[in-house]
Amino acid sequence: MKAHTHKFRNQFFISCSKGLEEELAREVQNVNPKNFLVTKGGIHFEAYPERAIELLLHSRIGSRIFKKYYEFEVKNEKDLYQFTKDIKWKSIFTIEQTFKIVVTQSPSSKNKKHSKFKNTLYLSQVIKDGIVDRFQRDCGKRPFVDVKNPDAIIHCHFSPNDNPYSQKEVVTISLDLTGAPLSNRGYRLPDAKAPLRENLAAGILDLLDWDGSENLIDPMCGTGSFLFEAYIKKNKTPTNLKANKWLRDNPEKIIWNFQKLPFFLKDKKLIENFQQTFQTALDKPEENQKSFILGFDNQAREVEKTQKNIAKLELSNDIEVKVGDATNLENPFSTPSLILCNPPYGQRISATSTDLEELYFQLGENAKKNFKGSRLAVISSEIELLKCISLRAERKWTLYNGPLKCQLVEYPLH
Repeated sequence: MKAHTHKFRNQFFISCSKGLEEELAREVQNVNPKNFLVTKGGIHFEAYPERAIELLLHSRIGSRIFKKYYEFEVKNEKDLYQFTKDIKWKSIFTIEQTFKIVVTQSPSSKNKKHSKFKNTLYLSQVIKDGIVDRFQRDCGKRPFVDVKNPDAIIHCHFSPNDNPYSQKEVVTISLDLTGAPLSNRGYRLPDAKAPLRENLAAGILDLLDWDGSENLIDPMCGTGSFLFEAYIKKNKTPTNLKANKWLRDNPEKIIWNFQKLPFFLKDKKLIENFQQTFQTALDKPEENQKSFILGFDNQAREVEKTQKNIAKLELSNDIEVKVGDATNLENPFSTPSLILCNPPYGQRISATSTDLEELYFQLGENAKKNFKGSRLAVISSEIELLKCISLRAERKWTLYNGPLKCQLVEYPLH
């Protein structure tokens, strides 16, 4: 290995939706990292692998966790090939395993320079050539690429050097430990299209300081993202609800990519720690908080599907869903509630702007009339529709649901 290639030890990066970095930082601090750095879209941190895996199990805000392996600087594609070929890849994944390469780019750390490499597909090809040529040299054969279901997902990030006179770019080689994004909790039905990402729904609960002591009501619950995320937070359960059921019956089942990688498979103590950590989390008694998680939707068919999904996950005692119209709901509780929803907007339903304006207005009027002493929170990408709610906002946040810029607004109901 060349002297100017930096090898990482116990360094990780966890990504998240823009606007939720500070909420994610609180989760990272819970696993006692040696140090961490908050950056746009995620957090770099140093921790023992068992702590990183613990974060993977419990992070409600994170999207993916990467284990960082190497970092070096390149001027051109020839440098990239040589540095890549110099890495001892057989210690990172085996010749029998498949792999794929994901290339990402960002501006320099001071945001003054952008990558000069324009063709990320070609960069992937150069990196692939370096990897397979190194395997050919070390093992006498080459591993196969599998872009759909690879054993190893190699993440290569390019960022220009901050020096204005330098033509070099920093390349960071990492492995994705998750596989499917952490936002894939396993509670969404295969044919269901949730308009809100699960980890964004979790982040919204954190921003609103919902801790399970209030009831949670979603008057437009759809597939139930806010309801499931409220259950996960209230009971501090590992976030992948489907994996919780699978691993309870079969502790060796492969759910995440890290379970396939040599750094994990060759460390018996790490495997034992993972299984013990997971089992301890599942065995933890549920929080004795006398609050309720309740959803309504005006589409009876959607309610029936969500009810079946709740029952399938054995959560019928924890989450309730009923048919109801958000604009004329009665308050079912005598204790304070957080009424939280993601109302429809033009891109999601076939409705006129006048219909939507009336919907948002009546949502606010009904909350003001029937839920005094509680609070209403609404997220939408349509700022003009939010203005139709005739309540005084107490707090506002700008968030991103994928590429969609949204605003979250909280209204006290006096």
